[in-house]
Amino acid sequence: MRQRERNVHCETPKPIACENNYPPIKVYDESGCCFHYECQCICYGWGDPHYVTFDGTYYGFQGNCSYVLVKEILPKYNFSVVIDNYYCDAPDAPDGLSCPQSLTIYYQSYEIFMTKKDVDGVFTSLIYVNQQRIIPAYETKDFRITDNGIETLLVIPAINAKVSFTGLMFSIYLPWDKFSGNTEGQCGTCDNNRTDDCRLPNGTIDSSCPDMAHQWHVADHNNMWMRKPIYISLSVILLNVTLTASRAMIIKPFLGSVVGSVYRQAPGSVWIPSGDKCLKYECVKIMDQLIPIEAKTVCPDFYPEDCVPGTEVIAPDGCCRVCIPITKPCNVTKSKVYVDSNGCKSANKVEVTTCGGSCVTYVMYSLEANMMERSCTCCREESTTKKEVEMICPDGSKFNHSYIDINKCGCQRTECVTPEATQVTRSRRRRR
Repeated sequence: MRQRERNVHCETPKPIACENNYPPIKVYDESGCCFHYECQCICYGWGDPHYVTFDGTYYGFQGNCSYVLVKEILPKYNFSVVIDNYYCDAPDAPDGLSCPQSLTIYYQSYEIFMTKKDVDGVFTSLIYVNQQRIIPAYETKDFRITDNGIETLLVIPAINAKVSFTGLMFSIYLPWDKFSGNTEGQCGTCDNNRTDDCRLPNGTIDSSCPDMAHQWHVADHNNMWMRKPIYISLSVILLNVTLTASRAMIIKPFLGSVVGSVYRQAPGSVWIPSGDKCLKYECVKIMDQLIPIEAKTVCPDFYPEDCVPGTEVIAPDGCCRVCIPITKPCNVTKSKVYVDSNGCKSANKVEVTTCGGSCVTYVMYSLEANMMERSCTCCREESTTKKEVEMICPDGSKFNHSYIDINKCGCQRTECVTPEATQVTRSRRRRR
């Protein structure tokens, strides 16, 4: 710590106030020592629908078409988001309420479409990449898509952008250092200034954001999804060697300077190179051009020592190694992290302790008592110590922050909750 203070001099960061009422975030320089504050570019909307711009301006807007939520004023990353709205109440209502129906994200050569549909009575996420349906979790070298059954989340690491969609709500997060002063659309301009949020496509500022929102209409955008989507499984290779050269794509895998085999594929088909089950190439037609898109599965870290011996296998996709994990007993686990409190940070990393591991729990039928007998235990702390750590604030002031350190963990008896009891508890809560 003394060496760092001797070699790097940090200016006291200036506090800033963000118009959208989100707290400013710390952005560190390349040394990792000095930082400054930046606002966050966050636009979101919900319901029928309500919009909040990047700078925090709220407005209501009823529109039954497709509109630009955000695009770059000066194209730099080829990033934009379009929303499709539809009337979600009675079709003959004079002033129908409109709701978000789908989002389309454009990034580089990708077109990512996400919506929610009722499929056989189940509210289902439908996600397409370049007009081909994908099943999350899905990852390429440029982005990843996850879905937890409620929220579909797109993350683009290169530009640190995040877009989420639940069907009734959407949110767009863009980093200040890459997009400040360079966004327009229904989400407005992210520049920490609400007076220019109602920016029109011609660059002038409208006095009314609802009037502005109409001007970001995208003609015929909905029509591209009026046709029936084509469902193609990425686990099936579809080859068509009889296509004419104008409709086929040739993939030439290179190994150093050696050219591999030549493959001819139909648009929408997938090719998996031999020897690498984690890599797939998809033939995609963008405008009038056919290009190969690479999709590479990234496997989580695998540690054989954490596996039950003899259970290590390759996953069904032929890519990642999986196993049955060894059950670990209840014990103290330790990790080192920086402590943050009220905008201040600990001078050094602090050892943080947690309890984790398995404990004995069983259920058995007692012939003598003529009932089920249950015994439940959970891994909990048994002894703790109160410790303190020195905190340093942006203005240079210091103070001591106290925290709890776990000395010992153990399996302790706890109440066994049956499914019937859980259902009764939930019913009581609903009645309240």
